[in-house]
Amino acid sequence: MSRVPVHLQKFIRAKEVPDGKVWRAHWAIRPETGFKKEYLSMVWAMEMANALPAFGAKARHSSKVSQRHLAAMQGVRRETVNRRIAVISSPSGCKSETREKLSELARCRAQAQGKMLRNGQKRSLRYVGEFLHRSRGWGESLMYTQVNAGDRPVHTKGKGSMGDKTAHAKILADAFGENNFDPTVHANGYKVIDGLLWHPDLPDPQDCDCVNGQLTLNNQECPKCGGSGTVFRDSLPDFGRVLASHLILKGIKEENRDQGKAKNCLEVTQQRLADELGMDVNTIAKYERKLEALMIIRIVPGDVHRDASGSITKRDPHKILWILDKLLDEQIADREATRYATACRQAQQKGHDEAAIGRATAIFRDLLRSWIGREHSLQAFYNEMRRRLASAGVPSELAGCLFPLAKE
Repeated sequence: MSRVPVHLQKFIRAKEVPDGKVWRAHWAIRPETGFKKEYLSMVWAMEMANALPAFGAKARHSSKVSQRHLAAMQGVRRETVNRRIAVISSPSGCKSETREKLSELARCRAQAQGKMLRNGQKRSLRYVGEFLHRSRGWGESLMYTQVNAGDRPVHTKGKGSMGDKTAHAKILADAFGENNFDPTVHANGYKVIDGLLWHPDLPDPQDCDCVNGQLTLNNQECPKCGGSGTVFRDSLPDFGRVLASHLILKGIKEENRDQGKAKNCLEVTQQRLADELGMDVNTIAKYERKLEALMIIRIVPGDVHRDASGSITKRDPHKILWILDKLLDEQIADREATRYATACRQAQQKGHDEAAIGRATAIFRDLLRSWIGREHSLQAFYNEMRRRLASAGVPSELAGCLFPLAKE
């Protein structure tokens, strides 16, 4: 289970949501298929919904999931999900004449309901390969499987499991062909992905009408966005969810112990992310901005090098910081307030000055109230409190009692 930050709880009506395991080996699908980003969106959503068995689980340990639910998880229409599944699953066996009759029946039924229909050209259906097997049936949730049960990876312990870093990519390449999956990709193992990233209610940040110049305010605050320039509507599209999951799979949430490296940080170019996901650079930049507006990541732009004429010669990789776990929300603040009250009682029992405790309490309340919902860790809060207590003349013995150096 992952905790839902307070600033997202007004959209996701829960304090915790279940996490899911995502298999790294799906990285191995070749961009030459022209379907990489759609494939990653589809199979990762299925794994998060348990429509495909989780990493290390047996093939029967999966659930029937409706296309409507998968569409809600990806922020797309159900028709889009149906079309994507058809691209990577076995043909339905439905003859073209029968399919034409079914389409005409659906069109007549929609017209009878008063729906507006477009008479545009019908979209041609691509077929990349048979990656999914699905149970047949109409109007019901389907059961999906992907790889033969005997070939599915299992949890292994010890150094021997780290020998061949391409072992899991080879599983998909052997099952579905090297023309579809690259067997040389280092994509072993899995990562636990935060459930809120694939929650249907995760909103889509969009520019407000006042930013787009479509709203005249006459020097008044915008009633839609409150002056922030961003409004939250609908559901975040799937490519933004794919990008966030990709960053976790690349290790952005891991603590980097290399000297001089920051924690919860990746240094990578947008071009590299675009190549890894089969997206355009502009698409990566677009969804980085959306994830930053949701306070999931923070972007620190890299330096731009120019020559004497002013032309750009080199762009340094930009830094992506994972801040979703670094927000000082109300739940953390409540726990800290309870801990501080206990520390105050202990300080009083030890005979510390009541006036000094009162000054420390006033500083504590003001700082905690101003930091709620912002990008601060609890350790940073302790450090700032010690600094302010020292400036206010609170004895160091009392400060050490209220805010011990070793964080709990």
